[in-house]
Amino acid sequence: MDVTVQPDRCLLCGVTGRIRSAGFQQGYKQVGRDPLSLSWWECGACSGWFVNPVPTPIEIERHCNRCNYNDPAQAQAISQGKDLLHRRILSQLVSWTRPGPLLDIGCSFGEFLLVAQETGWTPSGFEPYGLAAKSAAQKGFDVRREWVLEKAGFPDKHFAAVTAIDSFCFTWDPYETLQLFFRLLQPGGVLTMRLTNKRVVLGLARALSRSGPDRDERLSRILQGQFHSIAIESLVSILRGMGFDRIEVDSQAMTAPWRTLSASTRLAYGLARVGSLLSLYKVNFSPGVLLFAQKAP
Repeated sequence: MDVTVQPDRCLLCGVTGRIRSAGFQQGYKQVGRDPLSLSWWECGACSGWFVNPVPTPIEIERHCNRCNYNDPAQAQAISQGKDLLHRRILSQLVSWTRPGPLLDIGCSFGEFLLVAQETGWTPSGFEPYGLAAKSAAQKGFDVRREWVLEKAGFPDKHFAAVTAIDSFCFTWDPYETLQLFFRLLQPGGVLTMRLTNKRVVLGLARALSRSGPDRDERLSRILQGQFHSIAIESLVSILRGMGFDRIEVDSQAMTAPWRTLSASTRLAYGLARVGSLLSLYKVNFSPGVLLFAQKAP
């Protein structure tokens, strides 16, 4: 890939002319091949980081083929581990809007679609990964496989809810995707995202490391294959600018029950609470958050 071509537009906030190098190359692992070296960029307007250019679909599949969440044998176990989170999301949604058509972005093997259907929703799915999309469709759902959501053909103003559970960080053009989420929602519809909140940690890791392979490897481990990262406060501001008029952030969005979490994960959430308190809650340090954003009725 040509790492010398600097993008003009921020893929996170859409602002032009304020892009600079983020100062590192991501090692993007591949099955059966050497890792790719991906260039990361930083926006002076929103302070978000993003990769440009993104890998090709073939390269993304070579990366995904090494991940257990794309293993059909692991699908049910992973879903069961997230069952509490899934039901928590659906419970919060019905306090904001009536059950109706729901679109799950990155629906994987369709396990969340089954839970949504059980609780009164009419779910559909979007999934780029072929094996997972086929499995979800075989469960009886309208699941569309494309690499970009714009090509899936879902109608505007159709969905009462759009959910993106640990999938937004893999979108190629996040600003355009957020705009499309807004268009797909009915008036009063709700966008729900579970997000890994890594921007502050990435910034600290970069500041405390010298440029070079060691820094690249450290930041790549934190990223775990995602294509962009932005502070929650900046993301909320972007969503408000698009027309979402009610936004709430839940900072304790663990993917599994507390008792089953590792000691390191519990420590991370505990330290995040302390960090947020010390910043007078101006900075959200939580490793995982739930964000609910409602389109004006």
